[in-house]
Amino acid sequence: MSTRSPPTSDAGRRLVDAIATAGTDREISLALVSAVDEEPHTKWLYDRCLELAKRGSWKLTATAATCIGNLARIRGYVRADMIPVLESLATGDARVRLFVEDAIANVQNALEHPQPGDVHE
Repeated sequence: MSTRSPPTSDAGRRLVDAIATAGTDREISLALVSAVDEEPHTKWLYDRCLELAKRGSWKLTATAATCIGNLARIRGYVRADMIPVLESLATGDARVRLFVEDAIANVQNALEHPQPGDVHE
């Protein structure tokens, strides 16, 4: 089974939505990490990561950046604006920088080594 194939359920979306409403930053972070593997709607997850990164602590922002990088690395989902958007997440708190750099490396690798089924928007 290819790691690029989208999962078949919306479990990740439901989990992220429920936890993002009333959960702690830690709970939201765990839901985002799980959703990278479970959520079939990568564009929705990318947008949700950005939304949650902007409202949470530096730890949630770091997790969101990691998840965006993992969308590129694991799921092959890349957008033209990903690297500038990731860079913008790093400007708010220096602690986020290493997570952003790892995510950018994942995006660059996905761009340099495309796989069948990758989605580049």
